[in-house]
Order: sequence, then structure tokens, then C-alpha cells
Amino acid sequence: MYHDLLERHPAFMMIIDALHQEDDNWTEVYSRLSHRCYIIGDKLYCQDIETNAKNMEKMLTSGVIVRLGKSMMVSDTISAASAYVSQDQHLIVSDTYAPENCTFIVDLAVGLQARFLQLGGPGRSEWTCKYNRLAEIWHNLHDDNKLEPIPLHPVPKEVILEEDQSPDELNQTTSSSNNS
Repeated sequence: MYHDLLERHPAFMMIIDALHQEDDNWTEVYSRLSHRCYIIGDKLYCQDIETNAKNMEKMLTSGVIVRLGKSMMVSDTISAASAYVSQDQHLIVSDTYAPENCTFIVDLAVGLQARFLQLGGPGRSEWTCKYNRLAEIWHNLHDDNKLEPIPLHPVPKEVILEEDQSPDELNQTTSSSNNS
């Protein structure tokens, strides 16, 4: 299903929660699609710390959504983000529970060096203020020459397929070269 979707719409950058969190096929989805787009875990990582660590070790995803929950302390969110980054997961900070007109989530995302920030569309004032804060931070960093160029969202595994090579053949080649 996702393979066909990506064939028809190659501009998709990520798939969030491709499967139910208890589905056994996460590894297959990751191995088949991670060369085409980010495979992001959201609900997959809304479990206890031990289960999250096991899921990260299995390389089920290339990124994770980090949320500052209603009952979470900021230090817990920072600790979780550090754990994910140490496992080579890209961070997506999400604005699920932030109160209206609170821009802290933007500062948190920048401070964590998140790869992405998930906000709503700029059509409502509580989201527009967050976009304005992000632009303000960008201008401050730019004016202080503290911005370093980064590649524009490369797919997690930069892979160039040979003309006749299928993703399945690529996965076999990649896994055999990783075992040597």
C-alpha cells in the first residue's frame, strides 16, 4: 500500500505511524520504505521507556515524534529526546498540548535541534504566533551568523538505486554489506 502511494506521490517525505504500535511488520515497512522517506514513530513510542528502547534497537523507524505532554516535565521531554537522538532517530517536536499563543514549543524544538516541528496550519492565531516565533529565532540566529547550512531533508538513507534494481534487491545488498 505505502509503496504504491510513494510511487504515485514521490514528494511524500514521511509516513507517521505506518502501522498499529503492536503490529509485527514495522521492520518490514522500515526495510522496504526507509530509502524513500522517513518512517516516523508516534504512538509506537508512547509506551514505557524500556519498550521504547527495544523498539529503537530494532530500527523500526528513522524518526520519532516528541511531545511535551500535559503531565510531563520539560526535563522528561529533554531526556527522551536525548535518548532518541543517541539511537540515530530524527526528532519531530509536536505541539499537541500547548496552550493558545504559547510559543515555548518552538523554543524547545530549536533547543533540541529537532529536524522538524509539527504545528497546525497558519490559519489560526494560536498557530500563527508559533510560526512568527520560529521566524524570529531564525532571524536572530542568521543575524548572529549562528546558522549552518544543512541539506534539505535528505531521506534517512541516501540511496541511489541502479536502473534495474528493486528496493528488495537493495535491502538484500544493504543487509549483506552490513553483516560483513
